[in-house]
Amino acid sequence: MLRSLAVVAVIAVAASAAALKVGTIGALFESDGRQAPPSTIGNGHALLTLGSVVPMSRVLVTGMSGTGKSAALAELGRRGYRVVETDEPGWCEYREYVEPSDELHRGEWLWVEERISGLLDAEDRRSLFVEACVRNQSKFYDRFDAVVLLNAPADVILDRVAHRTTNDYGKTPLERAMILDDLVNVVPLLRAGCTHELDAGRPLDDVVADLIAIASSDVRHR
Repeated sequence: MLRSLAVVAVIAVAASAAALKVGTIGALFESDGRQAPPSTIGNGHALLTLGSVVPMSRVLVTGMSGTGKSAALAELGRRGYRVVETDEPGWCEYREYVEPSDELHRGEWLWVEERISGLLDAEDRRSLFVEACVRNQSKFYDRFDAVVLLNAPADVILDRVAHRTTNDYGKTPLERAMILDDLVNVVPLLRAGCTHELDAGRPLDDVVADLIAIASSDVRHR
């Protein structure tokens, strides 16, 4: 799983422009952590019912390693949606810090911005779900109709990364320490910049149902 060790700087810039916190048919949360009313989306001015189908939506699915982003996109792809996991080769490049602060923060993966721009410029009638957790993703927030944060308790995340067989990241003590560090320092910034937050500790089908509901709702976060 690609991860950002310095999501701090740019995501924080986008945070003030994304105040929408959403409740859908599953378990979305308001900004203060309370569960939001079901089947509504609130933007501070109006409440709209989910379900109004739009021709095509672009949804960014973000969150820490172990929250189930890849599993959710795999299921969405199986159901016929366009999905892009930017963990795959060619979408990101690794950049080492000139002066690493410590063993946990030695560099970061960043989107290859030309490729992301080309992806979002492409014409396609199907909704698009993109998976990522990199610092420069916030540069593209205005190109997405929703930015969805998948989140789960630390013990759930660590258990998942310990037992998964599709990704080796999170198996070593250092990588597990990096995940815990991100939960403390990165997740709050992702939360500030997202439009929706989903409880990813629930069954996969519930998470996927909520993602589809978000993509099908006639609501834009900007």
